[in-house]
Amino acid sequence: MKIRLSIIIAIACCAPTVLRAQLNPLQAQYYTNRYLGNPAMAGIEKGWALSLSHRSQFSDIPGAPVIQNLTAEYGYKKVGIGLNVTLDKAGLQRYVRALASYAYHLQINEASTLHFGLSAGIRNQRLTVDEINGNPNDNLVSLYNQRQTYFDGDFGLALTTGKISLEVALPNLKNLFWNNSMVADLPIFYSAFSYKIAVNEAELEPKIVFRGIKGFDHIWDTGAQLSFAKKQILLNGFYHTSGSASFGIGMDYQQKYLLGFSHTLQTTSLSNYTNGDFEVNLRLKF
Repeated sequence: MKIRLSIIIAIACCAPTVLRAQLNPLQAQYYTNRYLGNPAMAGIEKGWALSLSHRSQFSDIPGAPVIQNLTAEYGYKKVGIGLNVTLDKAGLQRYVRALASYAYHLQINEASTLHFGLSAGIRNQRLTVDEINGNPNDNLVSLYNQRQTYFDGDFGLALTTGKISLEVALPNLKNLFWNNSMVADLPIFYSAFSYKIAVNEAELEPKIVFRGIKGFDHIWDTGAQLSFAKKQILLNGFYHTSGSASFGIGMDYQQKYLLGFSHTLQTTSLSNYTNGDFEVNLRLKF
C-alpha cells in the first residue's frame, strides 16, 4: 500500500511539473533560434541550420527538470521546412514532443516579408520504470504508461522588415481547440515584438514578449540583445514577470557557428531553494 501511495503521489506531482516546465521556454527562442517559439520562422534564412539546446539546474537535485531540444531547418526560396524535437524530464516523468514544420515566406516589398508556419506531430508522456523506488510492476505504472500518444501542433505568423520583427503563434493546438479541463499551466498564445537599433558599429535589439498561459497568470518578458564585432559577439538579458531574470552570452563566429550560454535566476522567494538554470546552445549553418 505504501508503494502504491508513493506512486500515486509521484504521478500527481510529476504530471503538472512537465507542463509547468513549458512556462520557462529555452532562452534561445528569443534571438538565436526563433523557430523554437514560432513555426513561421522555420527556414527563414536560406540553407540549413541545425541547433542543439540543453538546460538543467545548477544544483544537483535528483529529479530536477532537464530540457533538451534539437531543431533542423532548411530554407529554399519562399519555402522553409523544419523538425523540432523536445525531451523534457522531471522526476519520473518523461515528456517527448516531435513536430515537423512547413513555413511560407511571402515578400511584400523590398523591405518586408510575411511568414506563415504550421507544425504537426506527436506528444507523449511516460514514467521511467527503472527509476521507480518501489514495485515497477504496479498496475498504476502500467496504466499510466499505456496512455495514448497524442497528435499536436503549432501555428504561427510573423512580419519582418530590416529593423522590425512582429510574431504571433498559437502553440499546443490540441489543448487550445479541444477543451481539456484537466490540463493547466500550458502556453496557448505567444507574441513578440522587437526593433533593431544601430549603435555605432554595434546593434541593439530590444524585445517584448507576451505569453498566454491556460489556467495561470499570463507572462510578459522584456529584454534586449546587444551584438557587436560584426554581430559575432552577443549579450542579452530578460526579465520575466513569472519571477525570474535571464542573462546570456554567445559567440556566432562568421554568423555560422554559434556557441551560447545563459543563466536564469529566480527573483522571488524560490531563490532560497534553487540556484537557477544553466542553458547551453549550439548552432551550425551551412
